Amino acid sequence: MKIKHGWLVGWMMAAMIATVVTASARPDVGDRQTCQIMDRFLESLIDAEAAYLGRADVGDSGRAGFLELGTRANMAYFRLPFGDIDVRSRIRGIWIVDSGDIDLPNQLFMAKLPLTWVGRFDDGVSARLTIKPGYFGDGEKMTADAIFIPLAVSMVRALADDLSIVAGLEYRSGFERRWFPVFGSVWQPHPALRIEAMLPRGMVSLAPSRDWRFNVGYAWESNDYHLNDPRRRINFEDFRLTLGMTRVMHAEMELTAEIGYAMERRMTFHRSPGERMDMDDTFFIRFGVAAPF
Repeated sequence: MKIKHGWLVGWMMAAMIATVVTASARPDVGDRQTCQIMDRFLESLIDAEAAYLGRADVGDSGRAGFLELGTRANMAYFRLPFGDIDVRSRIRGIWIVDSGDIDLPNQLFMAKLPLTWVGRFDDGVSARLTIKPGYFGDGEKMTADAIFIPLAVSMVRALADDLSIVAGLEYRSGFERRWFPVFGSVWQPHPALRIEAMLPRGMVSLAPSRDWRFNVGYAWESNDYHLNDPRRRINFEDFRLTLGMTRVMHAEMELTAEIGYAMERRMTFHRSPGERMDMDDTFFIRFGVAAPF
């Protein structure tokens, strides 16, 4: 299944515009202090996940499968006179479990510490500035070449209590995709229904009860990792569709299971000239747990 990036972005933009137009076509409800993007309460401090991407052809070189393990932590949130400070962390490891005849690194690691300044203004407008210093490498040797500091800025506007929009841009020096868009809308017309039509990721979530939540979503990712060999860096990029369910054990603990489909996959080595390998589409499974720990 092959879908060009232009069509993917086009469909996502259409969904975002449709969400804003549909949600805006109703009477003004008055108070607009609530923001669906900025005012979400954290339900857990840490979440961990494991995913397996099935074996698929990589160009004409062989087949490869991937095991991904990761964790995210909401570390601290400070309310200060000049704005709020949000401190988080993310760690992710990728292991190539079956690389066939392909000369791939055994593993790749990413560990970053996103620091976000949040400024809140009148009329439901907020500004966000995020720096994401982190290590992106193969774990063979800690070098300065594996340290990257992406920078993102965005503006958020609450159009109504149940509808917010965001627009911004992320700059990632040294990455293959140096500029990465951040835009879209979030609409929650009912406590049980939430629609996040955003780029680079979005989701429709339905909660028929307090104990269960179901979702369909998408995510576009493109990350670079430093290699301790003459190829210097490797880039992985894909677009994923997901279908999942979440079991809410209690107020602070959730268990999640997802199945998905990864498409538009590619792997690029940064050397002169660069070597790009297209990877076949594949199915994947993911399990996650969120809790205070």
